[in-house]
Amino acid sequence: MPHNYYYLMASLPVLDFESKMPISVENFQEECQKLLPESDAALIKGLWQEDFSQDPALMTHPVIHVIGEFERAVRNEGVFVLAAKWGVDPQKYVRGERTADPAMTSLVVQSLKETDLIKAERMMDKVRWQMLSGMEAGYYFDLHVLVVYALKLKILQRWQKFLSPVGREIWQEMQKIEILKQLV
Repeated sequence: MPHNYYYLMASLPVLDFESKMPISVENFQEECQKLLPESDAALIKGLWQEDFSQDPALMTHPVIHVIGEFERAVRNEGVFVLAAKWGVDPQKYVRGERTADPAMTSLVVQSLKETDLIKAERMMDKVRWQMLSGMEAGYYFDLHVLVVYALKLKILQRWQKFLSPVGREIWQEMQKIEILKQLV
């Protein structure tokens, strides 16, 4: 029987894509560790792996499975778009089957055309955020919505790193490399 986490969900701050992280990952994980059964807390903690979509245990959860498949499809579509541009065989770089989704192709093409890497990343993360928001519908206090919350928090954490002084430096260096690639 699924658990409901009324207290935890009611005590968590609202997340907004355009705002800073209102709770640290550490505080969030501490609360989950205290208030969730061990298996649910382990699932939430596993989301902070570099590529959680490669963990078969995590991929059994419906939200994580959908997000993992979305990430795989985005990467694969990026491979096909770039392979066509560079004249290489995409098959050796693709994971699994290609998703024949015109909206996905359009999204990837649009993000790859963006010359500002931060804008391109922001565009993709907004789509991820919207997809996660859609997955919240009808769920309020269970593990499903807690996983969505954790994944949104992970997106905010990523942007907090990007917008830090060190992150900005890295982005500027990447922008220079992109500009040089276009000149060659």
